[in-house]
Amino acid sequence: MCIFTKVAETKSITSASQMLGISKQTISRKIIQLEESLGVCLIRRTTRNFELTTAGQAYFQYCTCIVQQAEEANAMVKSLQSTPVGEIKVSMPLAFNNNNAMSKLFTNFLKKTPQVKIDIHLSNRRTCLISEGIDMAFRLGPLVDSTMIARGLGVLTFTYVASPEYVEMNGLPDNPNEVINHTIIAMHDCKLLDDFRINEKIGDRVQINDFSLAKQMAMDGFGIAVLPVFMCVDEIREGILIPIQKECFQPTRHLNLVYTQSRHQPAHVRKFINHVVEETRPIPPWEIYVDDVFPSPHTMIPPHKNVDREPLLMQK
Repeated sequence: MCIFTKVAETKSITSASQMLGISKQTISRKIIQLEESLGVCLIRRTTRNFELTTAGQAYFQYCTCIVQQAEEANAMVKSLQSTPVGEIKVSMPLAFNNNNAMSKLFTNFLKKTPQVKIDIHLSNRRTCLISEGIDMAFRLGPLVDSTMIARGLGVLTFTYVASPEYVEMNGLPDNPNEVINHTIIAMHDCKLLDDFRINEKIGDRVQINDFSLAKQMAMDGFGIAVLPVFMCVDEIREGILIPIQKECFQPTRHLNLVYTQSRHQPAHVRKFINHVVEETRPIPPWEIYVDDVFPSPHTMIPPHKNVDREPLLMQK
């Protein structure tokens, strides 16, 4: 049932093989044995298509519940361990690829829990926690999956920056309407900043999905980049980059830690969730530089309420 459920979720024997650590031949043989024992075809396969039969769809619904109960039973037993043991798979945006505060968040936890391993995946792609075997994900922006639990971790502040050479030649926009007259280093295939694009022409010269390269191109004088404050605070202090010190050019994004609903979480997963929440109260560590960068009073979006279980809301 577990093998069938994973194949049905991923719609791929190859993907199920990689996730379960079982050969494709073994998976195919197990599915055939299952179909023979039930006396019914569960999966209709061709060289190009893969779909569940009517019987397979009905069987999948039951199997999903049974497998979930089995996993919760295993998690319940593991949660009784006094010492956290196990591996945690975490997904988070590329924006944190060189964040000292986030690095300390992980290293401090690992030092306290020597028998826990953490597997970190950096990507702007919105991963599917269940099908990809991810325990939890740091996510910026609107929450779209009502089947997940979310813990609010506050906000991440961005700023528009440019090099002194660019500013000397082109100046900086005073309001959003003037942005069209500037070269913006836009984020491509990154939904985090879509609503900061003020005009369709922005970024028609270059689009990037990595903040590190956008930052370097801004320092090279190519144009204006939108970066997390923590990522460019040193360059701003040294005068290598100049920020636009206006509130309309200081967008923020809510940051949440999301994970699947489960009545029984393994001790090591539960401990890490609590560690992250504690470390981001009352102000997330990556936000401590905001007031240093902007001399004028900076109004931040208040962090989410400190609640244990905050359901994600579906977008309309």
